[in-house]
Amino acid sequence: MKSNKKGFLGGIALFIALFSVNVFSQEATLSQDKILEIQDRLSSMSAVQLSERKAQLLVEQEGLKEEQFTSQSPSRLKKISIRLSEIDAEFKMIRFALVGLAAGTLLANDDSRDTTPPVITLIGSATVTVERGTTYTDAGAIATERASV
Repeated sequence: MKSNKKGFLGGIALFIALFSVNVFSQEATLSQDKILEIQDRLSSMSAVQLSERKAQLLVEQEGLKEEQFTSQSPSRLKKISIRLSEIDAEFKMIRFALVGLAAGTLLANDDSRDTTPPVITLIGSATVTVERGTTYTDAGAIATERASV
């Protein structure tokens, strides 16, 4: 069962990778090589690293947008525009990667849940008659784990 899940998770990762290359290759200013470079870098990152990278990109994006308003140099404006496109594509890839990691985590943790109900055995009789005004003490029950099938 676990090898099937690994194969399934690998299939999901491959689908996301192929889908994202196709989607991001539609970015007019980015080459497929640049997209693959970004994707390779992100594919080795954990969810925490991806979140940190996203925060770094936000800071860089903000600075570039401010510089875009003040720069008079056409060549610098072009570089800023290209970098902003790269950042936008990387944001999208990070979003896909985080969704993929979350889905993989949910699927991987599926085996850790205990889905076998316990066996409950009553102590004493299943029916009891109690006189009004008297004290009743429950005989109790025992719960034991049933072996998984």
